[in-house]
Amino acid sequence: MTSQLLTPVEEKTFVVYDSATGEIRHVHTVVTFGGARSRSVKAQDAAARQYAVQFGGAVGRKLQVLRTATFPTHISQRVDLKTRRLLITDGRIGETERRAARKK
Repeated sequence: MTSQLLTPVEEKTFVVYDSATGEIRHVHTVVTFGGARSRSVKAQDAAARQYAVQFGGAVGRKLQVLRTATFPTHISQRVDLKTRRLLITDGRIGETERRAARKK
């Protein structure tokens, strides 16, 4: 019974990003282990946003949440605002993002 409780039964990743630039502000992973109740997706989204503000310094930004199966942390990424998909970047901000940031 103990080994069953320590076995993950579900893992979800929530990417919190700036809705104007696609800049990723926080990545929140939720792991549910055997015997535990999974929280609703709405509650997990809210927690991810809360942690983005609390730990990621995203105060005053319009945030969106993207749910994804995986999130490789060894590469620089952002969210494509049109497709809502993760894009690999070279870590530099692009012209579209610069224009969006100037509008703030």
